[in-house]
Amino acid sequence: ITGPHGSAKSTTSKMIRALLDPNTAPARSLFRNEQDLAVSAESNWVMVFDNLSGLRPAVSDALARVSTGGGFAARKLYT
Repeated sequence: ITGPHGSAKSTTSKMIRALLDPNTAPARSLFRNEQDLAVSAESNWVMVFDNLSGLRPAVSDALARVSTGGGFAARKLYT
């Protein structure tokens, strides 16, 4: 969802999320690293990020991997 300042982008996104994937945090800040993105994508149907003025190429690539079903692997801690 894109548009000029004041065009209800955040409100529309929050309404869509409320219908499809109710959550106590309808809009979040951008993730810090790809692991945070993977956790968020795994546990949510809709991800809404608020107040983004632009995306770095690495962030754009990470979101593209999520949207196309790309995987994320992390090492399991030894127990």
